Amino acid sequence: QKIEEKFDDSSCTVKSTAAHSATKEIVEKVSSGCLVNKQFDASGKQMLVFSLKLVGEEMKQYDSADCTGTLQATVPLNPGYKQCICPSTDCKASDDGKFKKGSGTCFHPTATTCSTSASIPSSGFPGACN
Repeated sequence: QKIEEKFDDSSCTVKSTAAHSATKEIVEKVSSGCLVNKQFDASGKQMLVFSLKLVGEEMKQYDSADCTGTLQATVPLNPGYKQCICPSTDCKASDDGKFKKGSGTCFHPTATTCSTSASIPSSGFPGACN
């Protein structure tokens, strides 16, 4: 499970209280090749949930937490999904002017083990070890 939270300060000590925006994102492996993404607002209310199923060289996005239900989109496979996904524990600038910091453990989308030495740096979703 990879957790990423947003903060208002560059030290990542003041949690973001931005209204109407996701301040916490959780990405976890549901089953081999199926990842769920849950996003929460500052009050802890879940705002969005979707899942991604890795099929060959494509990612299929569903409006559920388990890679079933209505198919929303099919896109080319992001190379980041072929390696371990790990949280970045460093405080980093985010695209929206906030700062972000991760926690959790590394996991591989399709394998049962995760070798972080083979991962390359990445940001966003997925977030490879960095």
